[in-house]
Amino acid sequence: LSGSDRGGAGISIHAPREGRDPPAPELVLCGGDGVMAISKSKREEVYQKYNGHCAYCGREIAYKDMQVDHFLPLRAWGIEDTGTDDLDNLMPACRMCNHYKRANSLETFRRYIEEIPRKLRDNYIYKVGVAYGEVVEQEHPVKFYFERQER
Repeated sequence: LSGSDRGGAGISIHAPREGRDPPAPELVLCGGDGVMAISKSKREEVYQKYNGHCAYCGREIAYKDMQVDHFLPLRAWGIEDTGTDDLDNLMPACRMCNHYKRANSLETFRRYIEEIPRKLRDNYIYKVGVAYGEVVEQEHPVKFYFERQER
């Protein structure tokens, strides 16, 4: 799977070709014009950082479904302090969070999450859900899963 041909970040898994038996497959993260390869052992370390949970929403994720996010993006608009490929800057993420965070800083991502209720209030179905008590608004400051964990 590669998203680089669609103009966004993507993931490619290079598997062994038939008749050849190389070492473990390598995960390649493609983002913008750069490519980063992650060894299987480093990927496993990222996965274990939060015991198989997305660092952002906290949902359990299967190892095969985990996406590796750069906590501080390698390149991003308006961010001078860019990240690295070091383990400290790599976070396990579910597809939803990694897609929504994109190459944004943590505080920009937090703001995007906090804006969701306001954006939904204009939706007619949302208003019906609130009127019938099926949707309960509970705005609160966003605290990510990794911020609630003791390390």
